[in-house]
Amino acid sequence: KLLNTIFEEVAKRLNRPLTANSLLKNNGCLETVRELLDLKINWPFRRRSSSGLTNYFFEDQLYSRPPVNYERIGEAVSRHNTMLQELESYFNSANELHTAEDLIDGLINKLVAQVDRLKVED
Repeated sequence: KLLNTIFEEVAKRLNRPLTANSLLKNNGCLETVRELLDLKINWPFRRRSSSGLTNYFFEDQLYSRPPVNYERIGEAVSRHNTMLQELESYFNSANELHTAEDLIDGLINKLVAQVDRLKVED
């Protein structure tokens, strides 16, 4: 779910479908995808009671990740809610939430720029 959500966001920002070929053409794209996936391992906002890196990949809602508690920090649901939930996020403050959103946006924007650059070079 995390990877699909990331790629959907990239395609939305590109305003066109994202293809495997557009990622595989450039080592920079692959490196940025790796950085995005690395968030799963090194996410600084993971809740302490997280089940860890295990992944129940069926979409039957039996083992859904717990929702992010935005109300506790006085914030509305994040534009990156699905990703933050998949990363099992817990925030102590609105500033932590904004830092997390900026981190995700920065990596997604980096990938968008790399893929877009490839289109220009084609």
